[in-house]
Amino acid sequence: APPWLRTRALDERERDCPPGTVGALAHVDLANRSSCLAVLTEDLGALVDGGIVLLGRESGAQLRGCSLDAEDLRRS
Repeated sequence: APPWLRTRALDERERDCPPGTVGALAHVDLANRSSCLAVLTEDLGALVDGGIVLLGRESGAQLRGCSLDAEDLRRS
């Protein structure tokens, strides 16, 4: 990710989770001034050692991107 992107793990009340705690991932683009500054995803992950650990999708979330490939592999 570019150095101006910040990722946050958020709890169910959209408050920051402590490091290492699983939450919904939100990505904030600090350089974007003309459109959407942040995106709240339905991806679950944790902030660990200056990076993120992606753990999957929220329960009931629509599969997208790599989740579709993983589901195809699981079914085969």
